[in-house]
Amino acid sequence: MNDEEAWYRPPDDKIRPGDVFRLTPSLRALKPPLRATGNREERKGRTLVELFGDANPLPTRVANGASDGSFIIPGQVALGVLLTRGCEVDNGRARQVALVRPLSGVQPDGSRTAEELKADIIDGKMFSGHFLPGVPTALGGTFGDSYVDFRYISTLDRTWVEALERPVSLTRTALHHLYFAWMRHTTGYVPTPGPCPACNETIPLLVEQPGLLTPPEDW
Repeated sequence: MNDEEAWYRPPDDKIRPGDVFRLTPSLRALKPPLRATGNREERKGRTLVELFGDANPLPTRVANGASDGSFIIPGQVALGVLLTRGCEVDNGRARQVALVRPLSGVQPDGSRTAEELKADIIDGKMFSGHFLPGVPTALGGTFGDSYVDFRYISTLDRTWVEALERPVSLTRTALHHLYFAWMRHTTGYVPTPGPCPACNETIPLLVEQPGLLTPPEDW
């Protein structure tokens, strides 16, 4: 799909997979110490207690998972795209939303330059990042060239998601590309055409997703 308008559409009245949300909460990768509400340390009006070897451990029911605790977790609000499938959106309470990052923010990783990493994302060679071209001005120009970062998926209650603005949504074809990329990330596997066990004809698994692996140069 080299036509950006083929990627996006106005959102439906109902929330659907592929909807892009503003101000989506995204949790950072956690590192110790993790803090939870407790009775050890006063900081900015909150009472905090550190986990992992703290002298005042959490109550047993919280520590063993029998009841909820309240944790202080770093995060940010940013653009996010809804991954949750339609039936779960209609009937469930939990929603999985993946972080959308600007491609311009990609940083070198020590072995590759930022430009090399950007090219890998655009070419579909980086399984953790799925390229999204910029939204056309005619559809609001919500963001420029970006990518979905599958390393940062947050689970939100539906009441939070329903309160967020949806400026744009992915088309059905673009959503299929997104799910295909998510599958590659989670399995580390790229399916290839294979024979049908019944008729021995080749099953063209990638017919609908060739652009995901070899996008046009003008992207």
